[in-house]
Amino acid sequence: MTRGAIFFDALGTLFQLTPPQVIFSRVLKGAGHDVNEDQAERLLRRANRWWMDPDRPTARSAAEELEERREYVRIVLEDYGCGDVDGVADRLLEDAYWARWARPFTDAAPTLEALRPHRRLAVLTNGGPSSLDAVHYAGLGGYFGAAYAGLELGFQKPDPRTYELAAEAFGVKAEGALLVDDTPENVDGATTCGMRGVLLDRADEHPEWSGMRIRTLQELTGLLDEL
Repeated sequence: MTRGAIFFDALGTLFQLTPPQVIFSRVLKGAGHDVNEDQAERLLRRANRWWMDPDRPTARSAAEELEERREYVRIVLEDYGCGDVDGVADRLLEDAYWARWARPFTDAAPTLEALRPHRRLAVLTNGGPSSLDAVHYAGLGGYFGAAYAGLELGFQKPDPRTYELAAEAFGVKAEGALLVDDTPENVDGATTCGMRGVLLDRADEHPEWSGMRIRTLQELTGLLDEL
């Protein structure tokens, strides 16, 4: 097996989200409906409650995620009271897909560009296939040799089996790999199975962290030189 791989978390590490009220306001305006961001936020409340319901079955495939988004749009349009006028449902389903609106952090591409000639790079994120779509829509997919979503693997970080399965699928030894993640629990999970872990703490929220910590992705190259 090849050693020296780096696994990157996605949301909060490589990219950030555009708020859903911003997305829906812009898409609805593009469809001829004058809905500002405050109105969109109120319009999305019931759909968001449905989305966040802990008892709702979690989608594990792209097809199941599509059905989730379809139901979300149906609830929004029901509360909007316009129905599917002029194909607005299909437009929301396509153009308001959250992954399309992923915004890469400015330090992501330069760091990945610098690392790619020297390391094997992969994504390891919680969630389903849409999280991997977001990496590509953020313009970062080409830097990675593989991408793994927890729901597809069958386990989510920080469960050690998540890292073990990803390392095996990528053809690397866990003890020869490193994870970069913005969540302390996920970094702890990686070290449990023998990986090295680096906490990305952009907002300095975890000053008590005793392990390896960086505040920007660009600091990672220097840290690797030290290691």
